[in-house]
Amino acid sequence: MSTFTPFSFESRQSILQECVELICWLHDFADGYHLHSIRGTPAFIEALQYGHAQKDRLRSLAQQYSHGLPTVPLSRCPYCQIINHLPFDHYNLDGLWWHYEQDVRARGRQQLCPHFLTLSGAVKLADEIIWSPIEVLPGPEVPFIVPHMLQDDSIKAVISQINVGAHTTYPIVYFSQVKPVKIENPVCEWGKNVAVLVQKDGEFQSLLSSYYRYLDKYGDFDLAPWIARGKVLWIEPDDELFNLRSESDDQCPYLNLSGNLGALKLRQGCVWSEGKRIRGELKPRK
Repeated sequence: MSTFTPFSFESRQSILQECVELICWLHDFADGYHLHSIRGTPAFIEALQYGHAQKDRLRSLAQQYSHGLPTVPLSRCPYCQIINHLPFDHYNLDGLWWHYEQDVRARGRQQLCPHFLTLSGAVKLADEIIWSPIEVLPGPEVPFIVPHMLQDDSIKAVISQINVGAHTTYPIVYFSQVKPVKIENPVCEWGKNVAVLVQKDGEFQSLLSSYYRYLDKYGDFDLAPWIARGKVLWIEPDDELFNLRSESDDQCPYLNLSGNLGALKLRQGCVWSEGKRIRGELKPRK
């Protein structure tokens, strides 16, 4: 049986610092402007070879990052009562776990019950957004559900809370008592612009979805009626036992929260919504 040791904050930072350097270098290299003058020369071939070496190094660092991702409890199944553990970067939003185009999630180490269907989520952003060249899709700032995901009698959602650095995040896990599940346009996986469903026997199914872009229109942020119907349950923040709760009154900490309801994007220390920068100032990399 393989074992792994979660990275420390310091080792994570060391990995990501080199990743940032390489991602920025490869972005500039992909533009190719500096290569035009040497095209067809030995220097051009050397430059391409160096570029391939940099890509290889980035893949190696991504593997190191994957091996070091801590496995944390995120939710409890309402059907079998098993606590589900997933590799998850809770240090900050600049980790490769959050890279929506090339995420690194160590799915092979997920400890999921048979009913786990998909992970959605929201992030209440802190005042400061760390600079990073990767693009992050954190979700809206308020927990939500996608109504048609819960039309099936066998599907329920569970909302919990975990801090990611200074940010407050809300994992929203959908569980299904019956699989396989067939849903048109399902909710996107947290941090991605595609849906990833865990079907029967742990088979991963990736599906296109447009829900992330239109969360403010099609997501439902009024959770109380869904909790009252038994379709949504919740876990008290900092409850180490992950007890499932069903109160839909003032005892539920996930009701009537403030925050942006749109599909947010983080890039270069700024917050973007619908293609417009709504927070932060564009700054060069330090």
